[in-house]
Amino acid sequence: MKIKNGHFMMFIVITLLVILIVTFFYSQNAMALAGGHSGGSSGSSSVFSSSNHWSWIDLLIGIPYLSYLSYCFLTGKYKYYNNDVVSFAESSKIKQQYLAIQNAWNDRNLESVKPYYVKQLFTDHNEILRKLTAQNVINVTTNVKIDGLSRYRNKGTQFKVDISFKAIDYNLKNKKKIVSGKTYERKFKQRLTWIRKNTDVKLEKIDDIKCLF
Repeated sequence: MKIKNGHFMMFIVITLLVILIVTFFYSQNAMALAGGHSGGSSGSSSVFSSSNHWSWIDLLIGIPYLSYLSYCFLTGKYKYYNNDVVSFAESSKIKQQYLAIQNAWNDRNLESVKPYYVKQLFTDHNEILRKLTAQNVINVTTNVKIDGLSRYRNKGTQFKVDISFKAIDYNLKNKKKIVSGKTYERKFKQRLTWIRKNTDVKLEKIDDIKCLF
């Protein structure tokens, strides 16, 4: 990892603070367990016993990692932004393309939104639709209403953004039996990864974060 000279002292201070905080909580946990027994069985009360061996390794690996993450956020190397920092034009484009993809998915024909995908994700989504069709299953996704965007993260030509929306989403078997999902509106949240190509943005990945029933 590369750290500018002007930020070196900040990184050292952050590392020391992380060590102090982690050591404090770790020692508190050790004191709570010292001399105790689980389920009536006896065992060593030492924090250096074999049962705690991997915890110390975790600390040795985790402290530098946590320090660097803290350094990145404080110095602005990586930033999370609220939706109001995303340009209005790009925010509108993300929403418009996402809605178009959802509508095309519901119609089970993605050709009209192919320009909105990177090649691999387009292939993957078509394969999913093909497998569902082979199983006589239809995924119904309707009434998609976007609530907003959040946690915008930009890195080079790639950026990520969380999208919150409401929708009706369920799987229908043989056009009559609901095998998963719900027929009423629910809240969803996904993390979208996009790639910028000149003035265009293409969807590279979708990760489900949560569904509120």
